[in-house]
This record gives sequence, structure tokens and C-alpha cells, in this order.
Amino acid sequence: VNDCALGTIINYASVDPAGGTSPVTPSNSCTAYYCGHASTIVSTPTLEVSKTNTTSLIRGGQATYSVSVKNTGGIQTSGVVAFIDTLPNGLTFASQTSGASNLTCTASGQDVTCTGSPAIAAGATISVEFAVQVSATATSPLINPVKLTKC
Repeated sequence: VNDCALGTIINYASVDPAGGTSPVTPSNSCTAYYCGHASTIVSTPTLEVSKTNTTSLIRGGQATYSVSVKNTGGIQTSGVVAFIDTLPNGLTFASQTSGASNLTCTASGQDVTCTGSPAIAAGATISVEFAVQVSATATSPLINPVKLTKC
């Protein structure tokens, strides 16, 4: 099952009542008394990402962004959590300044990728902050989207 899957999984099974080796093929149309099924509800983490600029953007200076990942799902996360923040021209990644344990940010070109395996409990939020350098020639507006890439 995919880590991000949500819904119901139905398993079908059948037996040969004569004790043979050729039971009815299990499926959703299997209605004989020797057919059965069980439903399993799949609950998963559901993640939302948001970002704020915690300092002013001043040409030639540094600014700080805070990115939060909230688990609005029914269970704790397990496995990889990742997001990409694509910086606009005029901003370059300077450093990760603080953040959740097991979540590290690196940059390649304009893409700041933060990835790791933090355990985010249902209803909980983790945050990471990183500094950017603002170019002396940066122009306004600076549009800076962030998106989850792994849940």
C-alpha cells in the first residue's frame, strides 16, 4: 500500500468445500457460502505545508523563511517527508538556521530541498527555518512557492 493511500482495502478469499485444490476464484462477485471477504480501513498521515517570511526582504541583506509541515491525518508519519521551495531570481539559499530533528535542507540552484524522516504525530506540526541572501538587484514582487514532494 502506498504511504499516501487512503480508503478501504477489501480482501477476498474462498475455499473448496470438498477439500479439493480448486476453490472458486475469489472476487467481489463471489457469493457462495465458502467465499468471504474482510474490509480494512487504511488511515494515513495527511500533510499540509505552509511558509512564512519571518523577516523583511532588504536588498543586499538576509531574510528568513519558516516552513511548517502539519499532519492533519489520523496516524503518525513514517518514512520520508520532503518538500521543495523554489526560490525566485534575486534570492539564494544561505543556510538552514533551525528546524525539526531529522529534517535537513540543502540547495541546488534555486531549489531548496528539505528532506528527512521526522515522526510527525497526528495533529502535530514541525517547522524548519532557513536564511536566504537577497541580491542587491532583486526586484519586486518575489514569488516563492513551496510544495510537498513526499508524504
